[in-house]
Amino acid sequence: MSKKTNVKKPAGLAAARGYAGKMTYQLAWAIAGDEGNRHAKAHGRKVWASEDFDAASRKLDELVTKHDLPA
Repeated sequence: MSKKTNVKKPAGLAAARGYAGKMTYQLAWAIAGDEGNRHAKAHGRKVWASEDFDAASRKLDELVTKHDLPA
């Protein structure tokens, strides 16, 4: 049996899977959609409200600006 080590896991699914690729607009959209879903779930909703769309939009704007993606 192998001995378990106390290794800290990377944050996020992409990091956990070892994704180190280039940020694309499609990936930014997916991340923004996840942010909207998290926001809706945190507020007890199964369907997005305008606040969830706003959270997703802010995340997309942040990623587009940070990674200099075409808007």
